[in-house]
Amino acid sequence: MEALQVLIWYFLVIAFGLLAWPLAFRLLPELPDRGYSLSRALGLLLVGYLFWLLCSLGLLQNTTGGMLFSILVVGGIGLWAYFTRPDRGESLVSWLVEHIKPVLVGEGLFFLAFVGWAVVRAYNPALDHTEKPMELAFLSGIRGSSVFPPLDPWLAGYSISYYYFGYVIMAMLADLAGTSTGVAFNIGVALLFALMLLGSYGLVYNLVTKEQERIGAAVSALLGPLLIGIMGNLEGFLELFKASMIGANFWRWVISSTDIRFWRLVGIKNPSLLDDNFWQWLDIENLTEPLSKVLWPPDQWRFWWWWRASRVIRDQDITGEAIGLQPIDEFPFFSFLLGDMHPHVLALPFVLLALGLAFNVLCQKRRLSWPQLGLLTICFGGLAFLNISDWPIYFFVLISILIVRLIREEKPASWEEWARSVYGLIMPVAGMLAYLPWHISYRSQIGGILPNLVFATRLHQFFVMFGPFLIVIVWFLIDLAIRQCGKLAWRDGILLGIGLLISLAVSTFGMGIVAAKLDPGTRGFLFTNAGLPVPTDTYGNGLWNQIVQAIQIIIHHRLNHSLILLLLIVIIILALAYLLPLLRRPDDPSREHPSFLSPSTSFVVLLILTGALLTLGPEFLYIRDVFSHRLNTIFKFYYAAWVLWGIASAYAIHAVLCRSGYILRFVFGGTVVVFLMAGLVYPSFAIPTRTGGFTRAPGEPSPTLDGIAFIEQLYPSDYMAILWLQQNIEPGSIVLEAVGGSYTIHGRVSASTGLPTVIGWPGHEDQWRGDLFNELAEGREEAVREIYNTPSIIRAQELLAQYRVNYVFVGALERNPFYASPAGIEKFERFLTAVYQDSETTIYRVDDVPMKETP
Repeated sequence: MEALQVLIWYFLVIAFGLLAWPLAFRLLPELPDRGYSLSRALGLLLVGYLFWLLCSLGLLQNTTGGMLFSILVVGGIGLWAYFTRPDRGESLVSWLVEHIKPVLVGEGLFFLAFVGWAVVRAYNPALDHTEKPMELAFLSGIRGSSVFPPLDPWLAGYSISYYYFGYVIMAMLADLAGTSTGVAFNIGVALLFALMLLGSYGLVYNLVTKEQERIGAAVSALLGPLLIGIMGNLEGFLELFKASMIGANFWRWVISSTDIRFWRLVGIKNPSLLDDNFWQWLDIENLTEPLSKVLWPPDQWRFWWWWRASRVIRDQDITGEAIGLQPIDEFPFFSFLLGDMHPHVLALPFVLLALGLAFNVLCQKRRLSWPQLGLLTICFGGLAFLNISDWPIYFFVLISILIVRLIREEKPASWEEWARSVYGLIMPVAGMLAYLPWHISYRSQIGGILPNLVFATRLHQFFVMFGPFLIVIVWFLIDLAIRQCGKLAWRDGILLGIGLLISLAVSTFGMGIVAAKLDPGTRGFLFTNAGLPVPTDTYGNGLWNQIVQAIQIIIHHRLNHSLILLLLIVIIILALAYLLPLLRRPDDPSREHPSFLSPSTSFVVLLILTGALLTLGPEFLYIRDVFSHRLNTIFKFYYAAWVLWGIASAYAIHAVLCRSGYILRFVFGGTVVVFLMAGLVYPSFAIPTRTGGFTRAPGEPSPTLDGIAFIEQLYPSDYMAILWLQQNIEPGSIVLEAVGGSYTIHGRVSASTGLPTVIGWPGHEDQWRGDLFNELAEGREEAVREIYNTPSIIRAQELLAQYRVNYVFVGALERNPFYASPAGIEKFERFLTAVYQDSETTIYRVDDVPMKETP
């Protein structure tokens, strides 16, 4: 039955692609694949947008009928655009016949990725850890809401205050396919994986083919999905390197083959410690622990060894001590291996769609039409609703391209042409207006920008994260610089690059000094991390002198960890030197060689520049949130940089191999292969670890895609009660259940059913609600505990009425004596009606009855 559901989803998504492809064929004329590889993401986004908007305005209900109406409207618009196109020379059918090879490669990739990752999820389906329960709650809550914004399952009486558009799209597919939410979650993860690989394949294919039609472009384009979605960082290789004792044996061989006088000459007194010193210098948590024997197979390396790949950046204070909250450095394959359906994962296919649209804008010589501008507005504006941190990043790419077009285009001849140009520059505002119902209800935890004075990323850890990309990107940029040396804007590039670095440094230290002067918390943080006592004199010159001393220590510390700044500034300067000539008009006499500015190379260099800016930013600034550290800033910026540099590297590999001579091709190709193989170590070992080698031990449950089936293993009675709630209780009814901390099984009932509870994970609600959390949720956790513990019927009735509870769930967690008293549980029998009951779990209906005590 679950296999049939996978096939239904597969054909359903193909139908969405066919629905949107006529529109893409008309509006994306400069893409060699005419938008075919992006059409599935485009169809899902357009239908999802129209459906969400009409439901938010009260014109539709969240029903299958409303979804079908939205599908028909989008399909009708696409057919109208296709049949009214000015150029009738090429049809959809004739294009397919002519480009059958890349289409078949893309279709094969999509099918294998979708079905293959569904199998991976079937061997590890449980939605019981990390953010999965939260994501399940959103998906269930949206499916159970009749209008939008949807009800928040973890804060009864309020709507979801988060970027939930991706969940709307997944819920829409689940409803159309008739899939249960637990199964839909895991199929949805597999679908996102397949869409990401198809989108990256199509984008690289368009870049390669647009540069110059070459045989084998479809094969070269497979580098896109390989680098973005399949390859891991180098931490997996380091795990293998250490666990197999290769490193220790290598150093033993070097030491035994080298005269002791050499080690004394280079200042190493005890070469036998070289292996241990290497791991200490690397400073990746858990890898610093010494080993005395080979560890094999990989699942013996360490419990959840694969998790460490998302924590390779280690922040230290000036004294060299690791801080508590470390940066997160996820990458796409890790996200899919983990199996979370978080917004940064939900947004991936649509990020690649946005990049494809931006590339079409760069390539198109004639002015953009109003329908094209409208499509850009919906797609780029939707990035905020999908994953808000993506919105400024990819708008930066688009606006940069629009500025280039504005400068290089001829002077507009009519008011309409002026209007189009102006609209392009204010498109971020238009994108916000397109999603205004969500922006009005959204509450953010972001509290501004803070300076990062102390924490510097060490170059070797940055290389562990991005090593294969850095090798390719630096080689590619140097190759461009050599080939186009006389045509690049070297002076402007150097001035802007150095100016950017100085501006960031000055603004960061200026903000830090002002904050240290005015804010005691910042002052304490600054002095503690500088290894100095917190000053007691907070007035006069004494405090100022102490701040100056702390800043001097920090500057010295940052200069000792400046290699990453040097690397990123060199990349930025090389990219700017290539891109700045784009800002000269074609008739500018200073631009002697206009032919070298190819669209594909220019677009790729812009992606490289954007990625470099993203990775440079957290060295000086970070976004203030509930964590008060740069862990989320690194997470969001590095994740986007991985996508941007992955696309750029895939194209760069193809370009360098095609342009280089035999010897350089051999050296470059061999280097790339070595680093790609090192990056592929991670998925090669992590997949078997997560799936148990695709086997099941006797007594273990069979593979399944049902993400809530694990509840049946832990609490069989609760599981059956949850299924009863799904089938018998009206959506929107409030069900009381036990409250627990984040990343626990608490909130299982509301997450699985979408039925709101009084309070779910308080810590997460605090993140979502920001400053409003106390006002909206104050006292709820205590009230829930009191309802389960008080023996007083009157008091319980007062609280149940206050939060408008319709049903009380009493299962394994609620009966736990550490959570509720026996007398508190027993009282429900005396004033509530049991509507579901078995040996261990009871569901009570809250009736409107007079408040009175009974003996």
